[in-house]
Amino acid sequence: MTTTIHSILEEFRQAAQSNRSLGDLFERLIANYLKTDPQYAELFSDVWLWGEWSDRWSVDTGIDLVAKERDTGDYWSVQCKFYDPDHTLQKSDIDSFFTASGKRFATLEGERGFSYRLVVSTTDKWGKHAEDALADQSIPTSRLRIQDLADSPIDWSQFSLSHVEKIKLKPKKTLRPHQVEAIELTEDGYKTHDRGKIIMACGTGKTLTALRLAEQKTSIGGHILFLAPSISLISQTLREWTAEAVTPIHAFVVCSDSKVGKDEEDLRTHDLAYPATTDARKIALSAEKLSKDRRIVVFSTYQSIQVVSDAQKLGFGEFDLIVCDEAHRTTGLTLPGEDPSEFQKVHHNHIVKAKKRLYMTATPRIYADASKTKAEENYSRSSAKKNCSRSLLS
Repeated sequence: MTTTIHSILEEFRQAAQSNRSLGDLFERLIANYLKTDPQYAELFSDVWLWGEWSDRWSVDTGIDLVAKERDTGDYWSVQCKFYDPDHTLQKSDIDSFFTASGKRFATLEGERGFSYRLVVSTTDKWGKHAEDALADQSIPTSRLRIQDLADSPIDWSQFSLSHVEKIKLKPKKTLRPHQVEAIELTEDGYKTHDRGKIIMACGTGKTLTALRLAEQKTSIGGHILFLAPSISLISQTLREWTAEAVTPIHAFVVCSDSKVGKDEEDLRTHDLAYPATTDARKIALSAEKLSKDRRIVVFSTYQSIQVVSDAQKLGFGEFDLIVCDEAHRTTGLTLPGEDPSEFQKVHHNHIVKAKKRLYMTATPRIYADASKTKAEENYSRSSAKKNCSRSLLS
């Protein structure tokens, strides 16, 4: 039988001699997960068990792990909760963690506070008050779910209980022939145009195709913007791009619950398990301080694109490439003098500056001839679509 994160947790239950030893096993697993999954391994310079952190102020406070961000020096507090899958996590289960992680503490760099909280639980069932407690915290708080661990690039089949600290990644994916062809056609179009589109059916690997194209079109230290209409798609793409990137990337996530609306099927920002912001000044200042050894990728919802535009005005710089996922959502025309919708702002270089744009979709929209004529007038530089819009279904 194939080893999965679920079978590993069951193995923990069978092997542990007490709840304490069970918790210790899970904490060690998550500490090493955060050091290995590229989404976090590139974010953190250090991850400590609470008992190993030199700046801890007591033996046991409800904080299980502490992580330090590589580029900012900010500290995260992490709580690991090991429950049966059917257990419903209540607010009382995390109250002590919230209290402890709100305290200031002394470090060699001076007095600090935690900038982010992360709750990792073996149950995905949360009571209403517990889930409500994650929102609108002065210290941003999110949760890492078992499904997130299952979907991660960790090769759980290689895990051994006798070596909890040894976690391996799955091999990186290789492009299939139709993905190679899509990139070649798009590159050919970019020889004479700065905009192009790729139409590929669902399940044929648009996300990986876009990543490999972005790596070809940008140098190390380059700037890429990836736009999607939902937090869920941002989360999936962040996970895949950090896992599959040939060289590590600096990731910024720009989105908010209020901006994406009330779609009950979409994730909330606290389910990203990664810092999200709508602070344009913070993005611009943070990017300025980053080393130039990695590409900078901004993952944003279309609804928060104005934040990206504002960050550029504050010095973020021009994007080498913008990738528009679900690009059919950006279609439509605005009359002269009208403010473009949030989904259409991406077309305008005076709003978001970029050298190249790529529009990706599985479901292109069809318009009447009059609309297409008007679109050609507004977006004449998009004619690379003649070379790049072939449907690739195999």
